[in-house]
Amino acid sequence: MIRLLGGPARCGKSTVARKIQAICAGQALSQDNLRRALLPLATDTARETLSVTPKTDVHTPAEWLEIVRKRDQLMWQATRAYIESAVSNAENTLLIEGDLWSDYVADLKVEYRIAFLVDTSPSHADRIIAIARSHTDHNWMSNWTDEQLRTWAAYNIERSRLTKKLANEYGHRVFDVADGGLTQAQALALEYLAPHDL
Repeated sequence: MIRLLGGPARCGKSTVARKIQAICAGQALSQDNLRRALLPLATDTARETLSVTPKTDVHTPAEWLEIVRKRDQLMWQATRAYIESAVSNAENTLLIEGDLWSDYVADLKVEYRIAFLVDTSPSHADRIIAIARSHTDHNWMSNWTDEQLRTWAAYNIERSRLTKKLANEYGHRVFDVADGGLTQAQALALEYLAPHDL
């Protein structure tokens, strides 16, 4: 089974992916890691698209989303090629976690199961601030001000809304932190994506 787990940053995807890996044999691919691996190999135009980080103090939410989706569309091309290669080599148990979008994934020609984790809750900014102040490893937001974090969270809510809208249009499962909290959304996504024969 090809399992796909998408959604915006800071919505719990990596945690769910680690739990799936713990109970499910097969390959796992983080799109973040794939993007970092591709950057040195990419042409100038592709490198610019892959490395862009839209700014909330420069771009409107619509512009920010357009830039993010352009980057994610390019990443999907590489991810789809990876999936097709794995399947052609009889690697049928695969987990992909990252910045997926339903309208991009819809062109996948192999059987898959997909879930999205999003956060449209009013408390999203408070949760992001708590994460940023937690002093954990790989905390790329630790130096941001509360104002920057709140602005980013507002943009991320817009991203969550669009992700949710597209998932619903394409009949993909989406689990929103707003509907019962982060722990519940993660548990539901795990239940949906975990092997059902365990």
